[in-house]
Amino acid sequence: MRHLLSTFAVAAALTATGVTPAVAAERTPAATAVASCYGGAVYFDAVLGAWPRNGKDWAYTTSRCADINVKPNKGSWASVCFKATATCNGRTWAAAGQWTVVATNVKDGTGFYLAFQTPVDGYAAY
Repeated sequence: MRHLLSTFAVAAALTATGVTPAVAAERTPAATAVASCYGGAVYFDAVLGAWPRNGKDWAYTTSRCADINVKPNKGSWASVCFKATATCNGRTWAAAGQWTVVATNVKDGTGFYLAFQTPVDGYAAY
């Protein structure tokens, strides 16, 4: 109890002199961008091995992320297929429960779908 009171006394004294104690680490621009990108993640369910449905529907990249990222609930090989070129990039291993970049430096508004080696669900940030 005495330690708690002395902590408050020090904080009050610092505040009175215009110095505020650090409560949380400052975010760097890169950390803020990552939080913003992943904060806009959407759930996907690629039960047939693709999301959205095998190129019949398309997802479109946003200004939130420079890359296309996936976080599957189980590991799978993943690739990105692009609407404009009707081609898919190389496969990337996406480990379960971890964010993985599957396409880099993708222009905002680009149509794509995700293709997986196995049926999988999880989150995508783009």
